[in-house]
Amino acid sequence: MIIRPAVVSDAQEIRRMSLELTINRDSNSRSGFVEYKTSTIEALEERISGNPFFLTAEEDGALVGFFSNFTSKDLGRLDFQDDEIAQYMLTKPSPFIYGEQLASTKRGFGVKLLEYFLSVVEQTNFGTLWGSVSHKPYRNQILINGITKRGYELTEEISVYDGLIFGIYKKELQLSVP
Repeated sequence: MIIRPAVVSDAQEIRRMSLELTINRDSNSRSGFVEYKTSTIEALEERISGNPFFLTAEEDGALVGFFSNFTSKDLGRLDFQDDEIAQYMLTKPSPFIYGEQLASTKRGFGVKLLEYFLSVVEQTNFGTLWGSVSHKPYRNQILINGITKRGYELTEEISVYDGLIFGIYKKELQLSVP
C-alpha cells in the first residue's frame, strides 16, 4: 500500500469512489456518506491542487481510499457554499484543518490514512483539527472509534441537510515552540 498526497489526475477516481459510497438516509447500509453532494471533477481538481492534506491510498496501482482535508483558509476560498457542515466549520476560530471525507474500499486502509494524516499534520503549525461524523440516521461507530482512539473528542452535534445529525469532533495538537 502507498499513501500519498492526491494529484489532480486522481479527481475522476475519487469522484467515482465518493459517488459509489454515498447512501441515502433510508439505506440499510451502515457504511457510506449519507446523502453527500459529491463534487464535480473540476471542483475536486481545485480542492486537490497544491493540497498536501488531501491524501490517497493505493494498492497495486489502484486507488482504494482517500482522506480529504482542508485548512480553514482553503475551506473559505474553495467552493463549499452548498456544504452546510463546511459552512458551520468556518465559524470556528482559525487556523485549523477540517477532515471532510475519509473513504476506503479495503479494510484497515481508513485507519492508515488517518494515521498518515496525523503524522503529516504534526510537522506543521496547525494546532486544531476538526472532523464531522454521521450520528443519525446511523452512527458511524467505526470511524468514531478510530478518531477518538487518536485523541479526537466530541464537542457537539449539529443538525444539517433537513435533519441529518453529525457529531463535530476536535483534536488539539501540541505545537512545538522553537
